[in-house]
Amino acid sequence: MAIQTLKIIKNWFRSGLKPTQSQFWDTWDSFRHKSEKVSVAEIEGIIPLLDNKADKSSFENHLTDPAAHPQLLISAKYIHTGEFTVWKHPTNKNPANKFVLEVNDYVMGWVDINWISGFYTGGNIDQIESFSVNTIL
Repeated sequence: MAIQTLKIIKNWFRSGLKPTQSQFWDTWDSFRHKSEKVSVAEIEGIIPLLDNKADKSSFENHLTDPAAHPQLLISAKYIHTGEFTVWKHPTNKNPANKFVLEVNDYVMGWVDINWISGFYTGGNIDQIESFSVNTIL
């Protein structure tokens, strides 16, 4: 029994043809069964892939390093505007408006007597109509 290419196997099973018993068995021998284990050595490109991964301690140190991705921390800072917690929208990058509520900023806080979360759409922050509300309690 031999492993065959897909092109050969497809030719054996073309319309109107019947594979021989040997061809039929060669077809099955050409594929892996789900219960068969694949060794690491048989995975193409696995060694260089594993060589390029970070070791555990370096990765764990990176997770707690505040200087690892300062540009992400800057865009993820929140600010308080009245009774709101505000997350700046990625398109609102003007440093002069760092502490100013802008259209598309995501907010959580009180509007009138309602606790909301949603996007600021502009207008009076005391009116719920000024927000695209995701949650209202």
